[in-house]
Amino acid sequence: MTSQAPDRRVRIRCYLLAVSSLLMLGADEHLTTRPSNADLWDVTQGSIVTSTSGVQRRTGGAVRDMFGAMENAVPIERGSTVFKDGQLKGFVHFVEWQTPHPVTIDRVDLYAHHDGPGFDANERGFSRFTLLARDLGTGVFDARLEFSPDNPYDHIGISSLLMSEEIPPVTARQFRAEFVQFGDRSPGQRGPRIVELDGFAPKPMGDMDGDRKIDRIDLNLFRLALKIGQERYEELVPYDYCFLNGDMNGDGSVDHLDEPAFLDLLSGNTTSPILGDVNNDSASDNLDITPFIVALAAGGDEDVFLEQVPTGRFLNADIDQDGFVNNRDITPFIDVLQALVQEPAASAVSVPEPLTAIVFGFGIAVVFGRRARLAASSI
Repeated sequence: MTSQAPDRRVRIRCYLLAVSSLLMLGADEHLTTRPSNADLWDVTQGSIVTSTSGVQRRTGGAVRDMFGAMENAVPIERGSTVFKDGQLKGFVHFVEWQTPHPVTIDRVDLYAHHDGPGFDANERGFSRFTLLARDLGTGVFDARLEFSPDNPYDHIGISSLLMSEEIPPVTARQFRAEFVQFGDRSPGQRGPRIVELDGFAPKPMGDMDGDRKIDRIDLNLFRLALKIGQERYEELVPYDYCFLNGDMNGDGSVDHLDEPAFLDLLSGNTTSPILGDVNNDSASDNLDITPFIVALAAGGDEDVFLEQVPTGRFLNADIDQDGFVNNRDITPFIDVLQALVQEPAASAVSVPEPLTAIVFGFGIAVVFGRRARLAASSI
């Protein structure tokens, strides 16, 4: 058994590294910011459109597409709202909508793109976006955000995300978005195209990564904030990671005085993990290999992992305990299995040769299945 251990270790390393290489094929997709279907304005949350200046007729009136629907009758435009043609430069296109109940918004993401390549905002672009919210007391629409994009658009990253802005929290049920048409030089004076408009609730205290929940990743980011300070933190982490969400005592800074309250907040989510027990059966063994590959393929998205392994525990795949499940966990995961192989009950946790091919094939299916779902949901 001892003489076979190095070979087994090599086999495990080979197929896990091979799967990790496949994951790298979709690395850009994981980094691409995509419209949300869980924001407070999404049609799946019960939002309804109440009024509009008009949309392009041949799209079938797909004004709901900018709030997460997929109703556009033109396949290439499905998932986008295209406002009506025939208007001159400066025309104000608008849409009004309401949520099932009053909601509080403090961040707005706007996805849009004009025609291209070789075109600019004169073709389906806008020169100014204004967000208004109807005051619950006066009933008057008040402007809450204005944004003027560059021409041509300067997107954030490689997605169609044009703007992501935090605003002073506003509570309302009825909202209005206005888009000023950029130009009218193209035939038909084509109206602007809006891919999606998302509104998000304020992040709770302790939510350092902006996913609206408190977990081990937030703990890791909190410790990073303590170590490097606000300026360096905001240079290193993505734009929607909020440094001051670690300011638990509200004194305007993140320091060790915030640590007790942060740990108290997290205490309900910090039960001691069994590292490598990804299938959550209270043991780390060869049965965890397939769930571990699924966790890698999830690209950091615990919900995607749970779709494939409903009873699993995602963070048990974070073997190096850095708060993230990624390729850096492969070698420590192999070490966990290797340590078990060297125990007296090694035969109970051995990795039989046929399993290598099965798990590798499953890993390929997971990776490309996820990429297909991402492609289907993209604009």
